[in-house]
Amino acid sequence: MARLTGLPPACALSVVLAFGDRTAGMAAVALAREQAMLTDGEVVAANLVAKAPSVFQFFVFSYIPILAALFPFALAARFLAVYFAAFLLVSLLGAAYARLIGRGGQGECKVPVTRPAMGWAAAARTALAGIWRPFLEMAAWMAAMSFVAMYFIKTGYLQRL
Repeated sequence: MARLTGLPPACALSVVLAFGDRTAGMAAVALAREQAMLTDGEVVAANLVAKAPSVFQFFVFSYIPILAALFPFALAARFLAVYFAAFLLVSLLGAAYARLIGRGGQGECKVPVTRPAMGWAAAARTALAGIWRPFLEMAAWMAAMSFVAMYFIKTGYLQRL
């Protein structure tokens, strides 16, 4: 996968995991960043390469059934083709960027990092400390979008659109 995408071997796993779940793929990038001392450019490239794989599951289980049920087949198929092509283009640009910046496919991690053994309680505290800020950012974003959606619904603006 590293040679195909141009990503360093330490973060090529993120692309594979993104097929199943984008969050798992990005968690793999975060771990690879720490363990393989990835550069910012390599992290950006890994995120870009994982775009098309990350929408694959969403397409199969959400977009295709919803659009096929709501719109004529020809219209739904064209929209889905263009939409997925856009994500595929982002992934291809990410692979090109990964090849442009560096070490993809060659060698292993720069510095292997070993973690000291810790108990489950310490590991849980470490995990909570690492997810608290992203959780709050996600909750704030979801609350704001829910507010905007409810505003559009309650004011009747959504009906006029």
